[in-house]
Amino acid sequence: MRKERKGLTLIEAIVSVLLVALLILIFASAFPGGQAIIQKGEFTSIATDIAQEKMEELRKARYNSLAFGTQTFTVSQLPKGQGIITVSPYPTASSQNLAKVEIEITWQGTGTTSGRVKISSLISLYY
Repeated sequence: MRKERKGLTLIEAIVSVLLVALLILIFASAFPGGQAIIQKGEFTSIATDIAQEKMEELRKARYNSLAFGTQTFTVSQLPKGQGIITVSPYPTASSQNLAKVEIEITWQGTGTTSGRVKISSLISLYY
């Protein structure tokens, strides 16, 4: 008659430790990638808010006060943040009642956290 064993053999213990170590390595390697995604999402949210604020300022100012052409501005809330506002007649260069406004904000983060946000809208002489 055989006696029942309690506990683990040495090989079973080593395999268990190796499996746990492998799982820890898998999760640890995913952590920096997740942090970069979170950072880029935060930068995108900041850039979108700033672009929408600029667009609202232009809408409030009305068509007659729009400066046609391109203007640049610095976005201090983002790393190396740069903004460009482009105002042009729409749909053709000779149009006089409708303007297309494009606002683009870019930034240079580390690794994959760089990005850009671009929004556009039409502003009419008649409101």
